[in-house]
Amino acid sequence: LTFSNIPEAFMSVLCTGAEHLFFAPGEVVIRRGDKCTLGKTDCYMIVAGMAEVQSEAGVFVDFLKVGDVFGEAGALGLVEERKNTVRARVNGKERCLLHVVSLVGKAVVAACRA
Repeated sequence: LTFSNIPEAFMSVLCTGAEHLFFAPGEVVIRRGDKCTLGKTDCYMIVAGMAEVQSEAGVFVDFLKVGDVFGEAGALGLVEERKNTVRARVNGKERCLLHVVSLVGKAVVAACRA
């Protein structure tokens, strides 16, 4: 997984205030153009299911899978607004929930400073 070689102290700070969130197929997790603020904007790690990344024009860009992290540029204050929309994947007849862990922006910043 993404965090398999990360020190326990870092993970402890990073997970402060983390929440499990669930999204129905097609539901938006982050939307292009949403404002980002260092220490206030969350990022997400996929626990189960898949998500799809869409460009400004709503065109498919990429899939995200279990273990992938997204939204980190916003959480770290590297961008002023979200660059893409990420939504729970709709896959024909297979309709599964997307399960993510929301990592609180201030915890992401604190973990990076630790």
